[in-house]
Amino acid sequence: MWLAFWTEYKYGLNDAEYMSTYAAIGVISALLSWWRTFAWLVASLRAATTLHLKLFHSVLNTRQAFFDTTPLGRIIQRFAKDTNVLDNLLGQSVSSLTSFGLWLLGTMIAMVTIIPILGPFLVPVFACYFYVQYFFRPGYREAKRLDGTSGSPIFEHFGETISGISTIRAFGHQARFIHENEKRIAYNQRADYTQKCACDRWLPVRLEVIGISISIIVAGLGVYQRKTTSSGLIGVTLSYAIDITGVLSWLIRLFSELESQMVSVERVEEYAQLPSEEDTANDSMDSENDGKQIVAIGKVEPDPSWPQSGGIVFQDVEMRYRKELPLVLSGVSFEIDAGSSVGICGRTGSGKSSLIVALWRLVEPSRGKILIDGVDISSMPLKSLRSRVTCIPQDPILFSGTVRDNLDPFLTHNDEDLWFALEHVQLKKFVSTHEDGLGLMTPVKEYGSNFSAGQRQMLCLARALLRETKIVCLDEATASVDNESDLMMQKVISQEFKDKTVMTIAHRINTIIESNKVLCMASGKVLSYDTPSKLLEDSSSIFAQLVLETGEASAKNLKQRANELEKQRR
Repeated sequence: MWLAFWTEYKYGLNDAEYMSTYAAIGVISALLSWWRTFAWLVASLRAATTLHLKLFHSVLNTRQAFFDTTPLGRIIQRFAKDTNVLDNLLGQSVSSLTSFGLWLLGTMIAMVTIIPILGPFLVPVFACYFYVQYFFRPGYREAKRLDGTSGSPIFEHFGETISGISTIRAFGHQARFIHENEKRIAYNQRADYTQKCACDRWLPVRLEVIGISISIIVAGLGVYQRKTTSSGLIGVTLSYAIDITGVLSWLIRLFSELESQMVSVERVEEYAQLPSEEDTANDSMDSENDGKQIVAIGKVEPDPSWPQSGGIVFQDVEMRYRKELPLVLSGVSFEIDAGSSVGICGRTGSGKSSLIVALWRLVEPSRGKILIDGVDISSMPLKSLRSRVTCIPQDPILFSGTVRDNLDPFLTHNDEDLWFALEHVQLKKFVSTHEDGLGLMTPVKEYGSNFSAGQRQMLCLARALLRETKIVCLDEATASVDNESDLMMQKVISQEFKDKTVMTIAHRINTIIESNKVLCMASGKVLSYDTPSKLLEDSSSIFAQLVLETGEASAKNLKQRANELEKQRR
């Protein structure tokens, strides 16, 4: 418009003044453009960071039941594809939409200012645009949602295939899995094709047809008002009318794209609102429980020295993994003396591991109490409870990093303590003479793949030694190691944890035969609880049957060991 004024010398200025004003407009426009870009960059980065941290914190702190019922691929999609949209696409779309929207608004004001009669003619044109976008957006948005949903099973299936590729090759089923992956990818591409090919081609054709009408209207009205409006301003309006067709097309496309990208925000926010373990502590409690007990859950911080001795009492504990599932623990009651060792045995599905789950409150008991040194564990925060009860799982958990990182992730011990722990689990020589020659800084690959199964389990045992808690739980800790490593672990446990309360879940009877007592379970109930020698006196007991299943020679040896230990205790 300023150029149009300049060609007519409307304000009576000289060329230098017109040029200076034009240059000033350009400089101000450039500064505003830079500030707009910078502001949008900072705002989008802050929004993406906030949403990602909410998602990360929520997923890490939610209940174990969520991971039991949610495919891994859906979770990964939130952290991969959806987070990528937040980081790289959404901010740019919002910035572009705002810029084009403001450009369109300014253009329309300028056009109507130059040719006032143009206003009424634009109403039906914009009504057509509104109808087209109203018809286009829902289909485009749902196609985007289907693309995200169908992508999750592909991601999950691909991850499972990669992790089990050695098994697939061993059985010669490569072709079947390749075909399955291609089938799932083809299913996902149907939604992607609908979005990018069908929808994206449908919109421009209609917008171009409608948009050209603006140019025809402006040209006709320009001829009509050529006597009252300067030719320069009419030329500006006609130039805007030609450009506005493309702007309107981009505006609708950007709005639809932004709406489809907001599906990623919706998906991230869905998981960011997951309730935490602490918030859902009361959800599994039966309505018959005392309301005062429910209010107190997870609120009372225990004494810093708790537990002093490590005595454990289960009082009529009932637990189910989810409300719609049957009970896995049905009225379990027993008591473990402080400093004693208890072996837990039973058939598969008897509820052995569920005792550890209840003790760590991975799932809240629906009824009953668990007391440690007389303190109800449901009354304290989860962090306080789990930091004072050590658990060594069946699958040894190691993280990428170094030996030091895995032994002392919170940097609370010095090197002497770490070497002491490694020496007691007979790994000091291996770590100190490792080919990398880095000692405690020896690298640990993902999942500890550069260590054997026995060495990984020993590292977990060393980590448990460093924690120095009064209660130690071993959930099938020796199931994945050979008999020699099993005997070595039992020796370490008997020597280093002799003043601790130890709960050992094991299928191998020789692992628990030296325990002070043995707890036998079936169908989530306690069948018997006594010393190994007394349980073996009843040939019909589960423990006696399990001993007999080890073989005649082994059973005789186990009975002899149980009787000898019983005499020593007396």
